[in-house]
Amino acid sequence: MTRSKRFVQATPFGGLPGQDQLNAVLMQFMRSQIQTQGRWALFDKCVKQEDYPTWRKRIINHFTREGLVHHILEVVPESAEEATKAVWETDRNDIDHYIRKTVPCNRVLASIEDLGWEETERNPKKTFHFVRQHFEAHFGRMERHLGIARLEQSSVTLNSRRLRGFVAVIRELSAHSKLVNEPVTLINPRGVHLLGDSQGKGIEHGDYAYDVSKLLFSLTGLSRIRKGLFDLVADTGRQSYTLTIRQHPGIDTVDGVAYRLFQELAGNDVMRRWIDKVEPDGVRSFELRARLGEAAHFVADCVCALGRNVPQEVVPLFLTGLKKLNSVLDLMNGTEEL
Repeated sequence: MTRSKRFVQATPFGGLPGQDQLNAVLMQFMRSQIQTQGRWALFDKCVKQEDYPTWRKRIINHFTREGLVHHILEVVPESAEEATKAVWETDRNDIDHYIRKTVPCNRVLASIEDLGWEETERNPKKTFHFVRQHFEAHFGRMERHLGIARLEQSSVTLNSRRLRGFVAVIRELSAHSKLVNEPVTLINPRGVHLLGDSQGKGIEHGDYAYDVSKLLFSLTGLSRIRKGLFDLVADTGRQSYTLTIRQHPGIDTVDGVAYRLFQELAGNDVMRRWIDKVEPDGVRSFELRARLGEAAHFVADCVCALGRNVPQEVVPLFLTGLKKLNSVLDLMNGTEEL
C-alpha cells in the first residue's frame, strides 16, 4: 500500500502521528467559532436610528423563515419533557445571542438596561422588545416635535407674510425650470436630499457655494436661535406665527457681513473667475445656490435639534428655513430681487 493510499484510507484528517491531538484542537476551534458567530450569518447591524426599520423587518423575516419567530413575538413556555426542553433552551439562547450581535452599540444596550432589560436573562422576546422600545420611542418623540411644525399645511403665515407650506414649496422647487433644465447644483447639507432624488445634482468637493451657505446659515439666525435669543408666538388654529429674533451687541456687524457677503465675493478677482467658470448665470446663479443651501441647512438642523434634545429650537429653525425656501422660489420666479 502506497503512502498516498494509506493517507486516503485513514481518518478524515489523515493518519499521521499526533493527528488525534490535532483533531481535538480543530474541533475545539470549530466549536468556539460556532459559539462566537451563532447558527446564522449576521446581516447588517443596527447601530444608528436610520438602521432600525430595516433591521426590525429583517429580524422578523429571518426568524419567520427559520420557523422560530414565535420566540421573539410570543411567550413560549418551557417544555416539561427533557428532549424538547433542551431544544427550547438552545433556540432561545441562539436567537437572543443573534439579536445582541446585530445590535453591537454599547449606548443602545445601556439604554435598554435602563428600560428594564437584564443582560443575564437570555430571553429573546424581551431583548427584541426592549430594542424596539428604544428605537421606536425616538421615532415617537420625533413625530411629536415635528408635528408642531405642521409640515403638511398648504400655507403658513409668518410675521404677517403668507408662505407656501413645506410640501408645497418643495414640490414647486423640484419642478422649477431653473433646477430641472439648467445645471444648477443643489446644496446637500448633512446628506439631506432637499429635493428628493439628488442624482446628477450632488455637490462637488471644493464648491464654494456650500461654504458660503454654511456661513449664511450662521449669520442669519442659527447662532441666535441656539442661544435662545428669539420670541415665538403661535396661533396654531390659524397657522399663524410671529417669530422675533432678538438683538444683541454684535448684531450690526453680523447683519452687515451677511448683507455685503455676495458683493464682496463678486469683487474678488479669483473668486469671480471661479464663479464665471462654473455658474451658468454668473453671480446670480451662485447666490441662488448658496441661498438654497442656507435654507436647506435650517431645515436639516430642525431635525438635528431633536437629536440635541432641544425641542424648543425645532419650530424657529423650521419656520426660518421655510421662509428662506419661499424666498428662493420667489427669486427664481422673478417676484423677489436678490
